[in-house]
Amino acid sequence: MAKILVFIENKIEINAIEKYDLKHAVIIAMNPSVGLELVRRGMSFEDTKSLFGVDGHRHTLKHAKLIVEGLRPFLNKINANGIQHAFEKTWIVYFRIHLYYLLTSLFIVNSAVQKYSPSKLIIVRDKNDNNSFGQIVEEYASSNGINFQNASKETSNKTSVKKESLLIKFITKLIFQFQLRLFSIIVNNRDTFLVLSDSNNMPRFVNKLSNHFTKSFPVYLSVQRKTLKIRMIEMCKGQTFSFLSIPKYTPGSLIVNFHQKYNNCAKEIKGWLYDSNPYSRSYGVDLGIHIMDYIEVDLKKKMVALCGEIISLNKLLAKVRPKSVFAQHNLGIGYALGEICLKENIPGLLITHGSHTPQKNSFPDYEWGIHAHQIFNGMYPFVAIQTPWAKSFLNKQIGVVSRAIETGPLILVKPNNNVYSKFELRCRLFGKKHAQKQIILHASSPKGWKFYRPWIYETLDEYIYNINTLIRASEKLPGLYLCIRFRPEEDLSLKEFKMSLVTSDCYGVYSDGSIEEFLMSSDLLISYSSTTIEEALQYHLPVMQFDSDGKYEHLKGKKLPIDGINSFSTVYSVLDENHLLPALEWWKENHSDDINRKLDWTEHVFENKDDMEWLEIMDIKC
Repeated sequence: MAKILVFIENKIEINAIEKYDLKHAVIIAMNPSVGLELVRRGMSFEDTKSLFGVDGHRHTLKHAKLIVEGLRPFLNKINANGIQHAFEKTWIVYFRIHLYYLLTSLFIVNSAVQKYSPSKLIIVRDKNDNNSFGQIVEEYASSNGINFQNASKETSNKTSVKKESLLIKFITKLIFQFQLRLFSIIVNNRDTFLVLSDSNNMPRFVNKLSNHFTKSFPVYLSVQRKTLKIRMIEMCKGQTFSFLSIPKYTPGSLIVNFHQKYNNCAKEIKGWLYDSNPYSRSYGVDLGIHIMDYIEVDLKKKMVALCGEIISLNKLLAKVRPKSVFAQHNLGIGYALGEICLKENIPGLLITHGSHTPQKNSFPDYEWGIHAHQIFNGMYPFVAIQTPWAKSFLNKQIGVVSRAIETGPLILVKPNNNVYSKFELRCRLFGKKHAQKQIILHASSPKGWKFYRPWIYETLDEYIYNINTLIRASEKLPGLYLCIRFRPEEDLSLKEFKMSLVTSDCYGVYSDGSIEEFLMSSDLLISYSSTTIEEALQYHLPVMQFDSDGKYEHLKGKKLPIDGINSFSTVYSVLDENHLLPALEWWKENHSDDINRKLDWTEHVFENKDDMEWLEIMDIKC
């Protein structure tokens, strides 16, 4: 039995606990970066994988669903400028992320307490942060009769942030007004089409549109910092136009009215939470306090900002007067843009950058359905169907407003007409040493606790565990090379990720370069959940789904080795870590490019969808 349990959420908090005698303590590292720092300091710890597990995913999703669906009816009171659904859907997105953070934190704390029966908990709490993890642990300890001790943590001075924010708002407004005037000068009677953002391969799609239309003028509503230089060069050449800022400023009379609507909504939610509501408590902790703090402060700021953006958006649309609109997501101003298109009869097309597959299990089915509200199932007049799986998914959704158009991949990666030598690509990407081996590409989409999505994504600790299991299996099979595609996360940098992996020469970690080239040079994709699964199938690249907990299949696949290993498939599933090695061994010995060419890919891929005839359905003509 451990006498003391210590919970550490951030690396900086380790300094605060070093003064304690932790000889008989168990330290819980809430994310991999904390664990690595503890190792560096010679301190043992336990991560969250065994403490969370399948039960954690299930509990979090079930509890959150009861709260979200219970308060959803109150949200129709939040509206401005004739826009309502954008506020509701955006509110739900941010609220669920915060609610998941609360619920997962409590589940892990309770699991650790049940496992170790400690006499005391040590936390690191910033007393100026009412929603901190430390406060959650403290309240759990108080509610469950466990002694606790707070290791103090320095607080940051936030005074300058407010002043800087006011200055940024003023500058943003000036830039926006200047750009509205500038646009009128350079548009030169060309037909404009408005694009929500230049992220998610949208510039490639814009180029294709521009080649199709002779007198078109692409306008980006926002641009990424990393592509700002490219967009500025295009603006100087008169090729495109990019708005650099969308003000969030709301005029006095409108803001008073909006505040009143929001406050009334929050008041009703508060009454619902505290009216003998069993959902407002978790493991003895009053969630209602944390929920209302977030709703009345942080979430209110986001909704007020969205109200200001919608006012600016209406000014922009009056000046730009787009002939058509294209967007890759449904969140915030993106959702509002779709609502406006629907009201004003502007041909608007939503082109999702995400993953959508129909699910039979109720847990992922619900989670993907809610997730789709921010990138796929919105209020645009039209929605692009890029894969047969997206079509099947949308057909199952309730309350679909948009008219579906089968376009084939528009911003999902897809094979191009360039002639590549697979061997030359491998030599360039992996070196000649590995070019003649069978290449396995691993790509997945884990989420840290502050951006967590239950069931349909791995936690960071699950992600690392699954990859290390894959590495250990791969190194037992000579002639395999594992390419791990990694995107840095807030709680896991590239350096930290590499340090978290077991040592072996059978793999390499890659964070740069085109995903298309990695797909073209690989023989198999392994993933838990990722849009890359659907993109790999566009390349006729077989997919092996791996979940060591056996709870989730992104697509229904032939289970290896349970379903037998004598027949071939485009999609396989390995739902037990003990099955991974024999599954890889069978694939290595039996799969080949010849086999891939003989497989039926039609359930994954729309054939002959490389033209632009679908524009006629939107009534957009050259």
